[in-house]
Amino acid sequence: MAAWIIVAVVFVAVVVWYGWHSTHNELTKKINRETDPEARRELIKLQGQIDRGRAGF
Repeated sequence: MAAWIIVAVVFVAVVVWYGWHSTHNELTKKINRETDPEARRELIKLQGQIDRGRAGF
């Protein structure tokens, strides 16, 4: 029984870690490619909101 709990916890941790890194990295790539300053500001603001949401704030 304890082994299943450990497997479930590890699975959830990997999924959360992968989701955080892939979303953050993709958004960072979009910000770096964007040439319009206003669009860059909006993307940076969105990235900050996502990061705060993941931190629980």
